[in-house]
Amino acid sequence: MMYQIINQCLEVPGFEYKDGLRYIYFNTTGKKGGSPAIRELLQYFQNSTETNARSERLQRIHEHVKKAKVLPEVREEFMRLDDIIYYEREEADQNRAVQDILELLEDCGEVSEELKNRIKAQTDKETLRRWHKLA
Repeated sequence: MMYQIINQCLEVPGFEYKDGLRYIYFNTTGKKGGSPAIRELLQYFQNSTETNARSERLQRIHEHVKKAKVLPEVREEFMRLDDIIYYEREEADQNRAVQDILELLEDCGEVSEELKNRIKAQTDKETLRRWHKLA
């Protein structure tokens, strides 16, 4: 669950470079290591629901999280990374489909601005897929 990293000299195995820096990495899906409090916190981070806010400290954190999640200016910051990746991938797929359609049409001739705008405005994946086949 928790990895502590310190600097060392690669040319002298076992020689610890004592610069005072210590990096701590947490694995929210890990099963070994860490204190019970860290384990509980990481489980909460993995699934930040009221049910997982078991201690008084986590309940206080959860209250702040609930308030923050509804604020539009910070909402995206609290999305899980896989959600962000999913939405980015969806957007990239849609942009790629639009570009593919436009390239195929341009191979056949000039495409009007009106048609380009209509294709770029389309957000339905099934419609874009059909248009791609037609192109």
